[in-house]
Amino acid sequence: MTIQRKRVAKRLASGLLAGALALGGLAISGGSPAGAITPTSPSTNRLAGDDRYETATEIARDHVTAGSSTGLVIVSGESTADSLAAASLSTATRPIVLVRKDSIPESTADFISDYKADWVSGSPKIYVVGGEAAISAETYSAIAALVKTAGDTTPATPTRVSGADRYATSEAVADLTMNASDTLVIANGADGKWADALAVGPLASKGTWPILLTNGQGLSDDVKGQIDDYIALPGSALSVLIVGGPLAVSPAIESYLVSDAVGLAPQNLRRIGGADRYHTSFLLNVYMATETAYYGSFNSDNIALASGVSPWDALAASGWAAKKNAHIQLVPSTGSNTFSTTLFATSAALNDGVSAQTQTVYLLGGKTVMPAAALTAASAASTASAYTATLSGCNEGGTTATLTLSGQLPATTSGVLATRFAAAVGVGEAGDRFEVNGVDQDATDSTLISLLDLGVLTGVPARQIYQLTFGAALAEDDVIEFEGLFEGVTYTDGTSHVMSTTIGAASCTVEDDVTEPALTLVRAYPGAIDASSTTSSGPRVELRFNEPVKVNTTQSTATGTTSTLAIGDVDNTTNSDSNTVAALATSLNSSGSAWLIQIEDTDGMADWDASDVVTLAGAKFKDLAGNAYAESTIDATVGSTDTSAPALTVTAVECDNTTRQTTLTRGNLSISTVSGGAYSGAKAAGFKMAVNNQRGLEIPTVVIDGTARTITVTADVGYHTPADIARVMAQNWQTNALLGDWAITGNANALTATVTPVSAATAGLSTCTIDVSSNEAIIVDNGTYTLGGSLGGYGSVTAVAGSEAYTAGDEFGYSGATTRIGTTFTIRTAVLGSGTLVPPSSAGIVNTTDVYTSTPIEFTVS
Repeated sequence: MTIQRKRVAKRLASGLLAGALALGGLAISGGSPAGAITPTSPSTNRLAGDDRYETATEIARDHVTAGSSTGLVIVSGESTADSLAAASLSTATRPIVLVRKDSIPESTADFISDYKADWVSGSPKIYVVGGEAAISAETYSAIAALVKTAGDTTPATPTRVSGADRYATSEAVADLTMNASDTLVIANGADGKWADALAVGPLASKGTWPILLTNGQGLSDDVKGQIDDYIALPGSALSVLIVGGPLAVSPAIESYLVSDAVGLAPQNLRRIGGADRYHTSFLLNVYMATETAYYGSFNSDNIALASGVSPWDALAASGWAAKKNAHIQLVPSTGSNTFSTTLFATSAALNDGVSAQTQTVYLLGGKTVMPAAALTAASAASTASAYTATLSGCNEGGTTATLTLSGQLPATTSGVLATRFAAAVGVGEAGDRFEVNGVDQDATDSTLISLLDLGVLTGVPARQIYQLTFGAALAEDDVIEFEGLFEGVTYTDGTSHVMSTTIGAASCTVEDDVTEPALTLVRAYPGAIDASSTTSSGPRVELRFNEPVKVNTTQSTATGTTSTLAIGDVDNTTNSDSNTVAALATSLNSSGSAWLIQIEDTDGMADWDASDVVTLAGAKFKDLAGNAYAESTIDATVGSTDTSAPALTVTAVECDNTTRQTTLTRGNLSISTVSGGAYSGAKAAGFKMAVNNQRGLEIPTVVIDGTARTITVTADVGYHTPADIARVMAQNWQTNALLGDWAITGNANALTATVTPVSAATAGLSTCTIDVSSNEAIIVDNGTYTLGGSLGGYGSVTAVAGSEAYTAGDEFGYSGATTRIGTTFTIRTAVLGSGTLVPPSSAGIVNTTDVYTSTPIEFTVS
């Protein structure tokens, strides 16, 4: 008990690690979600010279400009033993350069000569890091002479920072930079083990956090003494970051730090270590972008790739990266790996929604250490668009082409409106997005004369389609290109709008393609009399093609005007002059591949029987490339009265798991699922949490079992706090803005065993859309649809697309109702599993001859 009071007193005196643990935030799961994009292709910049010394000076020249330098850090370019700890000495105005043990390379000497005028006034800090085994006395003297300026009465003087060995040197560097608000960094400094210390360099420079080196097994007396000095500082943050896995830094060091000998609070100790140096580098970059007190500085605008095989370029770039808020990702000799490409993709997600934000890729070093393939991989990972685009139907002799987007454009005032897309690509900064044979085009040019919105092609995902019309026939080998639209670009159609998403580029080359559309379904049904009139209606004809088609929708009148569809009744020729198109419905689906035609017959429907045939002019139906249906006529036998209910098929189920998240609570500890994580929304159904008390436990444990649906926390309930649990979960990446699936809330009080069960108010919810297709034209009744199956009682139907009040005898599409060949249900559910959608029993989903179905629609939410 006495020991525990002592530890608690130390913790209360030190406070919690401010900003180091993010207790909530956006989660991004395996695949990139829609909208997880970067606005433009990343710009690139290679900083390189003929050798490591020249590369270091190129980085330094990009680091500071003449007139702004306040000093210099000089380290060995031949041995990393003393150099690894130098990052905390490099500031926004103090770059790092390399020298040989026994000489100053010409590129380094030239840099000093160019910048030393900045050091005439003020108090320049010029540090030479390492003992004489690293940088000889003769070289040090040469540096001292070189940094001086003739006539300067108070010349700049270098300071050697060194110790008896590399570990003592790291302690000596810490003496110069350490303050109470720092986090101490511990990394392996043994020969060949330099990667982790270099990976943390930008963060160490940004915060002037001392890097203390270990041989991997323990801490030297010098380093232990430095830790003691740090703890003794008034108001010390008592925060330690271990970089590297257990093979790089022994768990014994972690145990030493939280023992009574040191008294570090467990929640203030963090280890970041991966499977290898590249994984560790990636995890550090995630940590910098999402969890540190500098979150918002390292905002993923800039990513630098540096060799993980040779240390010199990353060594020279730590201060440069801190100034530019750049992430340095170590990569193998190929120039990229899964961690670097993942970093680019996740940073693109972090940049999503930031107006006109451009990512910059820096390649550190020449092509021998950083091949051009690294840039290719970075660009591919960074430029994923929220929408892909395809151009098709570019046929020789044709005057149209089709632009298809992979999704439906959002109808929001802050983004691209589908109905304004044509204007968007024709005016403002977004104008001239099309090229024909390399010449910019917009909707006012003579070549591209219009861009027509054809609506949304139903399916999963829905696709937005547009028809391009050209002023002249396309010739073979003509090239049409769409350059795409990028997030943050402003366009105006009288009112300014800012792109809220990215649409990818597309192109097509004109080919000799004259394939006509094929008719996949044709049928006719006897008509009915509208209850509101005495007009006699003839048959209804339904057509479906294998691709979108267009048709002249001009309707004839009953005065004998020739129908644009050339209606004919082959059996009742005496009535043919009276048979006209009463209505040609806007296509049953927005692609224009399904059509419903109503025939008007003033002589009455009794003239039509099961053997009668409606004849339509086939050439009136053309695909979007202008190819007409091959047959001259389309014949549809009327058939007998339709008594069959429409058959419905579920084509897709998609869920948005961001509606609401589950919160599991035990006393003052609350753990919640994170939007987009593995257990977001209804995926967390059935999860439970237990807190087990183990007296005297130094570091708590958290075990998440996705199969058993349990979270088991083992802690000293009277000693540990939610912050301790947060630290453990953060170290295991169970909580993290990019990699974790959970977030923690709670106060600094000790844990309790009080149980707050999951209730309807704290259960996760998913909003799911169920796409349903029909075998015939239907109208969707807007009555009450019941959610049943295993989802029954755990959710509800919140919307039915296009539903309308049903009235028997309605003309389905011609007197207010919307006719379609499918519909979409929206449900909200707290569980996953099999469900049913039960239509209203009195009307249900009705076809064009007033036959309805109330058969449950079966689906599965997973």
